[in-house]
Amino acid sequence: MAVSHFGGRKIFNHKSYFMKMNRKGFANIILVVVTVVFLAGAVGYFALTKKSEPVAQPPAPTPTQTKAPSPTPTLTDETANWKTYTNGELEFTTKYPNNWTVEIDPATYLGGDIVLFRPQNPKPITSYLDIYLDTRKFKDINEIKEFYSRLDKDPLASYKHPVQEMTIGNQKAYAFLRSDLPNYRVIYLFRNGKIYNFISGEYNLPEISKILSTFRFTN
Repeated sequence: MAVSHFGGRKIFNHKSYFMKMNRKGFANIILVVVTVVFLAGAVGYFALTKKSEPVAQPPAPTPTQTKAPSPTPTLTDETANWKTYTNGELEFTTKYPNNWTVEIDPATYLGGDIVLFRPQNPKPITSYLDIYLDTRKFKDINEIKEFYSRLDKDPLASYKHPVQEMTIGNQKAYAFLRSDLPNYRVIYLFRNGKIYNFISGEYNLPEISKILSTFRFTN
């Protein structure tokens, strides 16, 4: 408190008191202003910092890769460029490999020719594919089946003759096998009162089945 002594008496100095109070109040005002400025700066800093933070973006979806359909392989006919053989007497035509040969055996003992299809360097005494007319007097396939059945029942027979149905030249045919020779076939085909014989001792060769697949009658 501001007190002055005058004539031995203590006199309260109002002016000094109010000046001190003004200085103290001004200091408080300055403190309040600084505090407000500091708080405003802090709030602005955090607001700016938060605003400047990058916004997390959801991950972009991975594009689905669609596989292009595989091209359909083109099927090639291996027999398209094969040679063509036609026999007017036996009334048929067929294709055969370019590196094979065709020979005619005038088999008088059978009453007609045998058409022989052979590869290059054939094995000796081997029927690859022989085609001829059977002159035996079989009326139908049942008589041929009976003929082979008798052979199979022979006590001295060392093999059997199972039969398979197949198609040659759009006609039903019957192949008789030999149980001891898995690659052997004797095939019978009845047509217009004639019996066509197809004999092969190398039926496992793919060329044989392909030759027969191109066989056609010409009449």
